Amino acid sequence: MRERISRLTKVRYSYSDSAEQQQAQRLLIINLAWLLMLMVTAPLPLSWFLTQPYFDLSVLFIPVSIVIAFITHRQIQKGNLGHARLLFVLNIMAATLLAIFPGYRIDASFIIVLTLPVTAAGVLLRRYSFLGVVLFLTLAVTVGGILQIGAGMPPSPTSGNPTESIGTTIVIVVGIFVLNTIMLWMFGGSIEDALARQHKLANLIRMTTQTSRTLVDLTGEDEELNSIIEQLRDAFSLYHVQVYLVSPSSGLAVLQASTGFIGRRLLEEESLLTPSEDSPVNDALRQIEPILILDNAPEQRRTNFLPATRSEVLVPLRVGNLLPLGVLDVHSTMRDTFSEPVLQALVALSNHLAVVLYSAQQ
Repeated sequence: MRERISRLTKVRYSYSDSAEQQQAQRLLIINLAWLLMLMVTAPLPLSWFLTQPYFDLSVLFIPVSIVIAFITHRQIQKGNLGHARLLFVLNIMAATLLAIFPGYRIDASFIIVLTLPVTAAGVLLRRYSFLGVVLFLTLAVTVGGILQIGAGMPPSPTSGNPTESIGTTIVIVVGIFVLNTIMLWMFGGSIEDALARQHKLANLIRMTTQTSRTLVDLTGEDEELNSIIEQLRDAFSLYHVQVYLVSPSSGLAVLQASTGFIGRRLLEEESLLTPSEDSPVNDALRQIEPILILDNAPEQRRTNFLPATRSEVLVPLRVGNLLPLGVLDVHSTMRDTFSEPVLQALVALSNHLAVVLYSAQQ
């Protein structure tokens, strides 16, 4: 028995992200609790329905909701967490739509029920999907209120004027929705952003590890170096990557490897192989820390032959306290690409590359 319960309440699919795995486990438990509640309470509306002389469409909610809960469970176990989150929110939201059926009343006590799908959507869905759910529920409650006013139905047996009571209730509902939306938008957005950063950092670590493994087999040949920086460009979704090595005769940087069609043209054009002495590339040789250049920098600091560049980082290739071997030059079409974690990853890779190049020169 215990084993069956464990199998039922445990996510069998292995999610790649630990945060997603944790959220899937929690959603599985909540969905099972919702399913259990529906199955326990199902006989009550069924017995009520059998005593009614007419068919009430709302009685279909429980069997339909049970089916959706089972589908949600399957989606979690198959690894479709996004679909499962949406199905769970829609399932809870369906309960609130009972308010627009004849015979159901929008009153102050119903406000508590309305907060359930709003809270679920704020926790489980992305911000814009959450906003869509809130707007839809607000519309549904407003339509339900208008229908009740038109039918002359008071919101509760003790209410006075139906129009005033329902109007006041709708104002309260909308006010609660707005407050809930603001709080969940802010807190949910912070959680969403934190998860996105965590996911991006995990990918960054994975890409750095993969690129580092490739560097182990590097012998210093130009073709291998070009292959490495092509992989680096693809792994970090960069616009352009190139490597300059110090010329023993002049002490200045000389282009050694460059990605893409532009890179091949640069390597063929001898006049572009060696930047001027006061160029950012040669400045990087005299620095310890990376140099970040954005698209609002003076024109002489920017790379004219790569017009789509909006941010550039030049990382000196150093081995300990020795003179730099060269410069790793990376370009991006976005200004915010080179965050602190990305810079740290590039520095780690440049240090690894410097060691490999130094060993190849010995």
